[in-house]
Amino acid sequence: EPHKVPATILSRVQRFDFGKPSQDLLTQFLIRIAKQEKIDLASDAALELAQLSAGSYRDALPFLEQVGLYQGTITANVVANLFGLPANKSIEELLDILVKGQSSRAFEIIEQLSQAGIDFNYVYKKLILAARQKLIDLGDHHYSSLINKLLAAAAESRLAPLAQIPLEILAM
Repeated sequence: EPHKVPATILSRVQRFDFGKPSQDLLTQFLIRIAKQEKIDLASDAALELAQLSAGSYRDALPFLEQVGLYQGTITANVVANLFGLPANKSIEELLDILVKGQSSRAFEIIEQLSQAGIDFNYVYKKLILAARQKLIDLGDHHYSSLINKLLAAAAESRLAPLAQIPLEILAM
């Protein structure tokens, strides 16, 4: 809390304010390190790792080390498989289905994600981020409403016996 430090102290010290890097900056950082380490990392995989690390260089590097052991080109799907994350295709499909109100298909996808052992906290995060991007790109008010519902479902999922139950209720 720098505002609580007396002026007499502030005049004698150097102050460094650290913040989280932007997602683009962290993605570029991962791509640069991957090239230096001769890791074949696709840009979509670097973006996935940046999102997974939540803006932390410290967390991003061990993730890069883990995927660096993979032989071949590392794509977003490879990252999703290695870390037990939902594929972007599944998230996009589920988002479109939620907007259209196709509950039976939504239940199928949610069940597939559950059977695959996917962490639903990450599913909520990816759905919210994807809906936010659609809202920015399209300006469709359906997405703002969906974001509010997803935020509520994500909060409820922490207390639910199964994390996917609030998402299933939202899909009804």
